[in-house]
Amino acid sequence: MIKTHNFGNSTYSNGTSVDYSNFVITVATGFGTYALKIKDWNAFKTKMESILLNEFTKADFLENFESIHKKWQFDSLGNSIITAGKNEKNMLETINSLLGSSISLYKADSDFTTWNRLENENNIVTQKPCN
Repeated sequence: MIKTHNFGNSTYSNGTSVDYSNFVITVATGFGTYALKIKDWNAFKTKMESILLNEFTKADFLENFESIHKKWQFDSLGNSIITAGKNEKNMLETINSLLGSSISLYKADSDFTTWNRLENENNIVTQKPCN
C-alpha cells in the first residue's frame, strides 16, 4: 500500500482519497487505553504547518511535547506515583497547549465497548460519552 501525505485536504492510498476525520491513534497504558482523533482538520493543518515550516517553532513544539514527562512524579526507586486522573489532566493540558482544540482525547472502558471523550473543565477531567 502506497500512502502519500500532504497538507491538502486528503491523504491518498493507492490513488484513493482518505478522509482525515477517520484517523485515530490509540495507545495502551497502565492507566487504560486512549485514542487521539483529529476533530478539526483545518485547525490541525494550520497549526502543524506553522510548526513544521519554522525550525524554531518545531524545536519549541518538540521541547513542549517532552515536557509532559517532566510532570510525572516518581518515588525514590524511580517508579511512577502519578494517578490516572493526573496523567489524563497532563495529557489534556499538553494537547491543548500544543495543538489547541483540533485534537480530542478518548478513553476506553476495560472491555472496549464504551469510549468517552475526556475534557478538562475548570481544571477537572470529565468524561463525555460518545454517541
